[in-house]
Order: sequence, then structure tokens, then C-alpha cells
Amino acid sequence: MTRFEAGRPAVILVEPQIGENIGAAARVMKNFGLRDLRLVQPRDGWPNPAADATASHAADLLRSARLYDSVADAVADLDRIYAATARTRFMSKAFVTSRQLPADLRALAAAAAAAATSSSSAGADGETEPAAPAAVAAAPRAGLMFGRESSGLTNDEVAAAHKVLTIEADPGYPVLNLGQAVALTVYELFHARLDVANAAAAAAAAGGGGAGNGSGGGERGGGGSAGGGGAAAVVASVADELRQRAAAARLATRGELDGFLTRLMGELDESGFFESADRRAATSRSISNLAGKVEGLTAPEVALLHGMLSKLTAARRARGARPAGPAGAAGSSTATTAVPTGTAATESGAAAATAPAGG
Repeated sequence: MTRFEAGRPAVILVEPQIGENIGAAARVMKNFGLRDLRLVQPRDGWPNPAADATASHAADLLRSARLYDSVADAVADLDRIYAATARTRFMSKAFVTSRQLPADLRALAAAAAAAATSSSSAGADGETEPAAPAAVAAAPRAGLMFGRESSGLTNDEVAAAHKVLTIEADPGYPVLNLGQAVALTVYELFHARLDVANAAAAAAAAGGGGAGNGSGGGERGGGGSAGGGGAAAVVASVADELRQRAAAARLATRGELDGFLTRLMGELDESGFFESADRRAATSRSISNLAGKVEGLTAPEVALLHGMLSKLTAARRARGARPAGPAGAAGSSTATTAVPTGTAATESGAAAATAPAGG
């Protein structure tokens, strides 16, 4: 899958329980220009005929929806993840409202473009080169993560996100149905894109004259066309090189960051850092939450973290034997701790992002 523009993120439904809600989510996605639907372990399996009943003409999105075994797998290729929830969590995490979401995504895209431009601005001989056009720099990929109808997202799932996404509603009852939550969120994104397009059209109309000059005759009109074509050719001639240089400063995906966190947890296990399995679980969640707060971490910076960790662990191993980790920790070095079997999804404040479909 190619990188899509930052204003059109993936929609991730975590363990959706009602097929009709999946269909409703697909329908509003198509209404408002989104196509990347990801499903994490739907309760009733997949495909689900109940989803077709509410998807209407968005059945193609249901057919193209991708199925995942875990949240970690579903978000591994994304640069920014928003966890939709209606309630305040115990953890400290930045949040945006659905109305603020488009601006937040634009800021993310601008930061990525600035980093790519900076990396490609100096040539091998030290001379300044043309900055990469916005279309050349790879746009960051974002994901909107919605939880179970009955209990929303768990604390561990929210901790894995970069920011919390909320939809402003009456404080007396802010919990929305899953399909409604997706609809309100993607509508805000569509409306923001429409505003940008309308503003651009108005600016072009106010500028005026360009088309008239082109059709006014003879050499001036033809010259303008040739000039535009020449500029396009120049851009095309350096596009591949700029893409390569921009890639060196691309944002790290969640999967790349999780790879480092998994390794870090393993090294902490081996060093005897954790006093107990319970301490390990709490620390794992805190580290994942901390990583989610880091803005604009690039792939080379993640590689630098790996290098630093390698140096530290090599020094420790050179000094001798390594103490064992806590009981139950061996072989379970994961960046995000899963909810134990039999534990209620709402335990420890894991609150709902959506209400039951009948509610």
C-alpha cells in the first residue's frame, strides 16, 4: 500500500462486536472519501453478512478491509495513531477533538515535509539544491482507532496511541455508538478538505487572467504553456533523487518504534530491572505511553536508539553474568502488555469509546 495523504487516515475497529456497525462505518467512510478499513479480531468473524446490510453501496470497502490478529499488527505501518475514547484516562496523554483533528494532521504533514526538505536542501558539494515539492515527500500515515461497542479501548491500547481523540458531546452522556463516532470524525476531515479546496478555488478565481492570457493568441499563450511544461520536466528529473533523500528523514512507523520498545523490555528483563511480573506489566504500559508522546521521531533516530542500547548492553555483558528477570517475564518481552485472559476489558479504568448499538 502506498502512503496516502495525511488528511485521509486509516480507520481501525478493534474487536467490533456488531456486524451492522462495521457496515455503517464502511458506508460513512465511503461517503467522506476514506478507503482504508482495518479490523482487529471482529467478534463474529469475517466476512460478516450483517455488515453488508448497512454498508449499502460501500460493499467494496468491506471486501477490501484488512483483518489483523492484534492492534500492534494493525498499526505497525502508521506514523500517528489516535485512540478514540469518551472518558479521561489515568495516563497523561495529549488529546485532540474531532474538530481539531484535521489541523493536527496538517501539522504532522507539514513537520514531515519540513524534515524531508531540510534533508535534501544541501548537495554533496555543500551547495543548496531545490527543496522537495510537497508531493514528492512521503506523506505521514495516520490511523483512527475505535474500540469495542461495550467497553471501548483498553488502557494498553490507548497507551500505544500517540494522542487521544474525543468527540465533544453533552457531558451527561458523551458515549456514542460506534458507527456514529466514525461518522462524526470522518465528516470533520471531509469538511476540512472541502474548506481547503474552496479556498484554493476562490484564490484562483481572484487571481484571474492566467487562462485568458493563454488563449489570447499566438506566441504568448504558447510560451506560457511551454514554460509550465518545462518546469514540470525539471521537477520530474530530480524527483527520484529527492524521494531518496526525503526517505532518510521520514517519520518512524509505530512498528519500528515497537521494535525498539520490545528490545528495550527484553534488555530490562535480562538486567533484572523488574522486581515482579506486576511491576513489569505496569512499566511496559508506562514506556509505551511515553513513546506515544514523542512527536516527529524519525526512522534514523530510532536506529540511533538501537545503537545506543547496543552499546549499553555490550558493556553490561562484558562485565559478566546477567541477573534473571522476574518470574513469568522470560520470553514475553513485548512493548505493549496485553490484557490477561479473564480480565474485564473495563478494568483499571479501560473506558468505552462507543456505546452498544442499541443504546
